[in-house]
Amino acid sequence: MKTLIIYFSRTGMTRKVAENLKIKLNADIEEIKDPTDRAGVMGYFRCGKESMKKILAPIEDIKSDLTAYDLVIIGTPIWGWNMSSPVRAFATRYADRLPRIAVFCTQGGSGSDKAIAEIETLVGKKSLSSVAINNKEMNTGQFETKLEKFIKDIGY
Repeated sequence: MKTLIIYFSRTGMTRKVAENLKIKLNADIEEIKDPTDRAGVMGYFRCGKESMKKILAPIEDIKSDLTAYDLVIIGTPIWGWNMSSPVRAFATRYADRLPRIAVFCTQGGSGSDKAIAEIETLVGKKSLSSVAINNKEMNTGQFETKLEKFIKDIGY
């Protein structure tokens, strides 16, 4: 199954999961690029505000041909109990080109169920599998067990 992992990461946590999946699935990977300054405390607050107001970030065009893949795995951090604004922009812009999808979220608290449901609504497809990974699981390595189940549910 030809798979693309597409993600946005502000702090590196979502990137770490995406890169882990890339290795496990022998998948292609692409980061969603957003020119917005998201650094520091002001960037943190900007992220929360954008996600809660459902703003579409000004993302760059992606390089991958989504129609060339059997599966696209979408990764997003949770900001203010919602998906990140760059992932919202991606899902909105590219919904008509997406094949089957799976979704993963990284979060400090909660909001993943809401974000996954909204991604599914935006792209008009049910996710083959979804997983939410919190900071504690990332820091202790417990996320590996969750990823194994996620991968199995996808059908790998």
